Amino acid sequence: MRKLRLLAVSGTYPPDIGGSEISFHIGLKKICERGHEVVVVTDQRHHRDGYLDGIRIVGSDQDSIEENLDSLNNEYGFDVILTQLIFAPKAMLWARSHDLASMYFMRGTGIKLDLSGSGPYRPDVVVANSNYTACTIQRRFHRDAPVVYPFIERTRCIPAQRSPHYITMVNPIDIKGGKVLRHLAETFPEKEFLAVKGWTGLRSESSGWNTKMWDLLKEAHGDTNVYPPEDIQFADLANVRVLDAVDDIKEVFTKTKITLFAPFWEETFGRVALESLMCGIPLLWCDAGGVKETGINLGGLEVLNPHMMDSWVNGLDELDSPEEIDKRGELALGDAAWYDLDKEVDKIESLLLPMSR
Repeated sequence: MRKLRLLAVSGTYPPDIGGSEISFHIGLKKICERGHEVVVVTDQRHHRDGYLDGIRIVGSDQDSIEENLDSLNNEYGFDVILTQLIFAPKAMLWARSHDLASMYFMRGTGIKLDLSGSGPYRPDVVVANSNYTACTIQRRFHRDAPVVYPFIERTRCIPAQRSPHYITMVNPIDIKGGKVLRHLAETFPEKEFLAVKGWTGLRSESSGWNTKMWDLLKEAHGDTNVYPPEDIQFADLANVRVLDAVDDIKEVFTKTKITLFAPFWEETFGRVALESLMCGIPLLWCDAGGVKETGINLGGLEVLNPHMMDSWVNGLDELDSPEEIDKRGELALGDAAWYDLDKEVDKIESLLLPMSR
C-alpha cells in the first residue's frame, strides 16, 4: 500500500478540548500509526513547531497560513490536505490554487460555506460525522458525503475503576442544556452534580469567550451571525462542582453515575453520549439531530418533552436509584458494542488513497 503524505489544517487542536479537535487528532494519530506521514498546521497559541503522538505540529497565525503551507509543501510534497473548523476556508482555497486534493470534515449543520462542487472551495470530499449530517450536506450542497463517525479510543475514556457519585454534564452551556443542569441542581439540593467545561479553544485564558477565535469561527462557518453561547453560572449552587476541561476524560467518568445529555441544538452525533455508554454509564437524554446514531437505546432514559423542565425532573427521579443505574449501565455497554475505531479509520484511509495525485 502506498504511504501518503498528509497535511492537516485545523485552527483549534489539542490541547484545546472539544469533540471535533479530539476526534481529528485521534484519527490523524491512527493514520500515522499505519505508516502515513502527517503534518498538522494549527493556531500558534499552544504550538510552534514540535511533535505530538508522532505527528509534527506547526503553529501559525492567521495571516501566515498560506506562507506556512507553501513552505511545508515544498518540504514534504503533500498528497492530500485534510481540514476542518477554523482555518478551513483558507486551507481549501490554498489547496485549489495548488491543485492539491482536499478533504473537509463537516462537524455541524451550521456551516454556510459554499461546499458545492461548483463553489470557490470545492473540497474533493466532504466527510460527514453522521448520516444526519450527510443528509444536510446533500440538501444544502447537492453532493453525497461519506459518513465517518467520530474517532473515539475506548482506552482514553474507560477508567480502570469507578467510584461514581456525580450527575455530570460536559460543556454545560445553554445550547448544550446547561439550564437543565441548573434546574435539576436547584430541584434536588441533596444530589451532587458535576459541570465540566468544554470548547476551550474558543475561550480566553481568564474567563469568558475569546472574541478573536469567535471571529475566526464566523469565517470558518461563512456566517457573520455566529455568536458565543450563554455560559450558565453555578457558583451559587453548593451541590454543583464546576470542573475546568480535562484532557483525560477518564477523570470525569470515574466519578460519574449518570450523564446528563440535554442538547437544545442540532447535535450531529453526540460523542459524550457514546463515551458514556462505553463506560457503562446510563444517560438521562433527549433526542436531537443525529444523537440516536450513537447507538443509545436501553442504556439511558429518554426525555420525550425536553423543553418541559418537569420532564427532566421526573426522568432523574426515575433513573437515579442504585437498581436502575445498575440495570441501565449494563444495557449501555450493549448500546456501545457496535462502535469499532479501526473500522472508522479504515473508511478514512480508503477515501484518502484514491485522492492522491
